[in-house]
Amino acid sequence: VRCGNGVCQVVIYDQDKSKRAPVFHYLLTRRLAQVFDSSQSSSGLVARSTQEEWRRRGKNLFENKLYTHAVFCFVKGNDERRTLLALAYSLYVEARNADASASSGALGSSSDKLLRAALCFASLGQHTHAISCLRRAGEYELAADAYGKLGQQARRARMLELAAAKEAGRGKHLGLLRLCASAWEGTGNLLKSMAVRASHPELRREAAEMLERADDESFLRACLPKLEDAKMYDEALQICDRLQLAERAKGFARQSA
Repeated sequence: VRCGNGVCQVVIYDQDKSKRAPVFHYLLTRRLAQVFDSSQSSSGLVARSTQEEWRRRGKNLFENKLYTHAVFCFVKGNDERRTLLALAYSLYVEARNADASASSGALGSSSDKLLRAALCFASLGQHTHAISCLRRAGEYELAADAYGKLGQQARRARMLELAAAKEAGRGKHLGLLRLCASAWEGTGNLLKSMAVRASHPELRREAAEMLERADDESFLRACLPKLEDAKMYDEALQICDRLQLAERAKGFARQSA
């Protein structure tokens, strides 16, 4: 005997015909059940759910943070957008759990999952979540590209600086620093742009050229501590001469001696 609709069912099995007769008679009389003969059907008690039912079930699972199961339901419900969203969250949670294991193999797996999650979020237009995944995966250059597309140049510059610090190759490292300096310059933050260039010996000529072109006295004064940190004493002395800072010039002269 099967009770209920095609989704939620109660199945009663009883081989003793005489003992089951009263309850079966009651259920059938009240039309609360129907007799099912499994020998006459190949589909058994399976009832096919509609796409709307799958989507509703997926939404409930998603709200309860059972993302992997929600993905399955949204696929069955032919809901592509919610499938991608549930998949993104599922991958993010898996990556977070992999990080917690702290094994080197898990870390590689974690980065892969975060990159896939970022791709899902980006395809849905959820760029903030996508960038968060990229940053967590240590993919700072990709995060910088994403910030650039959003027009957030200051954040792009910060990501480029992190990417440069992580890069071991000399050429790529210098290229990332130049991009970082240009990004800061694009935001109007000339001091940070100059400081990035002054931080690397091979870019200090570019920093010096920036100073030669500058005519803003407050900017030039602010550069002096940065130049001192980078031990660019000649450039600091030139600024002191331009701004008539005799006492500061004596200090730099002693340091450069």
